[in-house]
Amino acid sequence: MIIVIKQRNLVSFIYVSEYLLYFFINMLKVQIL
Repeated sequence: MIIVIKQRNLVSFIYVSEYLLYFFINMLKVQIL
């Protein structure tokens, strides 16, 4: 059960990281343009 919780936390962390990376790239594009 602990393993399942860790996997869910990892998935959540990856999802948030992807979102922040996407946001950061868009900010850079705005700065460049």
